[in-house]
Amino acid sequence: MKRMDLISKSKIPQSINHRLSSIINNKKNMKQKAGHPKFYKILKELADLHNKKNYDYAGKGNNPLGNFKRCGSMVRALLKEGGYEDLKVSLIYMSKQIDAVIDMIGNGREAQVEGITDKLNDIAVYAILSRILYEENNRKL
Repeated sequence: MKRMDLISKSKIPQSINHRLSSIINNKKNMKQKAGHPKFYKILKELADLHNKKNYDYAGKGNNPLGNFKRCGSMVRALLKEGGYEDLKVSLIYMSKQIDAVIDMIGNGREAQVEGITDKLNDIAVYAILSRILYEENNRKL
């Protein structure tokens, strides 16, 4: 008896039955896709990583682009013309880490990929790099 027949004849609730059928059909479809098989494995790894990191960065309300929206408002003033482009990039990268820490502490959440200590260390590194960039830019003036 085929797996699909076993699933359909079992006493599994209909919602779970439908989900199992979808999983089996997806496995069949994966074998039929064109291209390198490892490509699809990597896509799944990236989807899993995106899921975990998005949990860390999305923030309250679970807006998948929440960190970009919040950081965008933080750095709006940096986007004006007038030099220091490399410093602005460093500050923008740092703002992403600051936003994540504020969100995790404010909402009492633990990260799934990089914890608060990791993010605070990233902020410290970006701060030092930002100082170096600032000083180098001022030497050019």
